[in-house]
Amino acid sequence: MDMQKKRMRLGILVAALAFILWQLRARGAWDAALWRLAVAEGDGLLLGLMALLMPVNLGLEVLKWGQTSGRPFPLATRDVLAGAAAGFLSPNRVGDGLARVARLPAVLRERGVRASVSGSVAQGVITLGVGGLAATAPALRWPVLAAAMAILVTYLFWTPDARNIRQRLPVRLQNWVDGRLGIGDPTEASLPLRLRLALLLWSALRYCVFTTQYLIALLAFEVEAGWQDVAMVWLVNAAVPTGALAEFGVREASALAVLQPAGLEAPRVVLATLAVWGVNLLLPGGIGLGQIRFRHVS
Repeated sequence: MDMQKKRMRLGILVAALAFILWQLRARGAWDAALWRLAVAEGDGLLLGLMALLMPVNLGLEVLKWGQTSGRPFPLATRDVLAGAAAGFLSPNRVGDGLARVARLPAVLRERGVRASVSGSVAQGVITLGVGGLAATAPALRWPVLAAAMAILVTYLFWTPDARNIRQRLPVRLQNWVDGRLGIGDPTEASLPLRLRLALLLWSALRYCVFTTQYLIALLAFEVEAGWQDVAMVWLVNAAVPTGALAEFGVREASALAVLQPAGLEAPRVVLATLAVWGVNLLLPGGIGLGQIRFRHVS
């Protein structure tokens, strides 16, 4: 089963990269001169402004984690950076939550698992909800909105259990969790409703920040796009399972599929998407490598 999943993830990455290459070739954007021109004409000031929003994006994630896990801000920041590094190198970024939880004392790890899952689900609800509102085709809009509402209701009234989640992991990962993440008796594990509602608020604000970053990056490369276009890129990207390297290739393929750039704009769309990926995922992941621990850190 593990080998099948690895092959599936590799297949998705190869398919995404093949789609990008096919789109670039079909749109006449294969010439290296077009890429050099796109890089030369990129607005450095706008890209700098986009990069300056990264601490805001990261700070909102730290706020989400700190409030729900009970960690003070400095430790929560290191936890999130460790998660960024581990998530960058793990399928579907599952390593993000595992690395955060690994840094908690045993009595808080049950709560940490619930905090991590709840934070991810809250962000997913926002992505689905806004993506559904942005969809122009009713055949897509209403199913997506219905799914978002169903997940929202479940999220508000159901708390995930760490042991049940463990049983759904691949056997090799279960063994790793058992060896590294001994979970003690839960202490205040259940997240109160007010915290779940707060998670939705922080997730919505974070969604606004990284959407603004993407719009600025597209503007820096002279690509015309609105929030509806970006919301659809996030929706498509969220629907595709990913391998390691933090959605590398899948996000760019999603952008090309949604934005359908005309000819010379294709390299600019890819460069703008890579810029946001590098600032929001690659940079924090690199910083967080030194924060990965498999024991309690205080």
